[in-house]
Amino acid sequence: MTKVFITREISKTYREKIKDLGYQIVTDLDQAQDADIALGGLQLKKVDFEKFDHLKAVFLTSMGVDYLPLDYLKKRGVVVCNNAGVYGDVIGEFIVYNLLQLQKANRFFIEKQRDHLWEKPPRPLESLREKTVLFFGTGNLAQAGAKRLLPFGVNLIGYRRTPKKQEPFHEIVTEETLKPALKKADFLVVTLPKTPETYHFVNEELLKACKKGVKIVNVARGDIIDENALIQALEEGQVAGACLDVFEEEPLKADSPLWDFDQVYITPHYAYSSEQDRTIE
Repeated sequence: MTKVFITREISKTYREKIKDLGYQIVTDLDQAQDADIALGGLQLKKVDFEKFDHLKAVFLTSMGVDYLPLDYLKKRGVVVCNNAGVYGDVIGEFIVYNLLQLQKANRFFIEKQRDHLWEKPPRPLESLREKTVLFFGTGNLAQAGAKRLLPFGVNLIGYRRTPKKQEPFHEIVTEETLKPALKKADFLVVTLPKTPETYHFVNEELLKACKKGVKIVNVARGDIIDENALIQALEEGQVAGACLDVFEEEPLKADSPLWDFDQVYITPHYAYSSEQDRTIE
């Protein structure tokens, strides 16, 4: 019988469904060394795969695979399957939600409701219409967010390695043509995968090259943004606001200055969540 090690982040309901298919299920690492398959998400980061003598495949609930020892698994001939495409719709909605939070003074109204105060913000609310949104990455997540922004009348720019046209973006830019796009972008949306090349892609130099008052959404990986550079840009007003679902170190430390900016919205790596959370077909 094929033995499957499943992390505890997979619900009991789906563990039972897998068991009903005829697989032997284990959730205790001490009993998993002879497992044929491993199934889970970020909790697999804690697993020492060198102790798995019979492992043939790793199935992930996440899109990202950067937390696995990929070189070792490849050397062993272990197949790695991610969950690409599953979270596009949900994260696409999350991107739109965050842009609207930034434009519509969401925190101001929540705080006034909490304090039972009938007050209007000191400045008019802002619209998305005719704003320019620059997506770093043009894959599934970026496309899902971009197509949901089309009805708002925004200008959509996608950044990718090659200048090949990609729907629904109105314009595609590459490394060679990025600087003019930064100067006109009102929003940066980060959807890039984590690779050695994307580490601190959004850094001090890039932020200084942006239009003053740019706003940022990150639903990708935390270390694609240099957090120290972002904090400095927020303090100086170069960046007017940010919605951050991912961070260089998670959980975000309680003493991080990011918690204290009124114009920063923080969520705990939860953009993927929905009422059909982590469904396994």
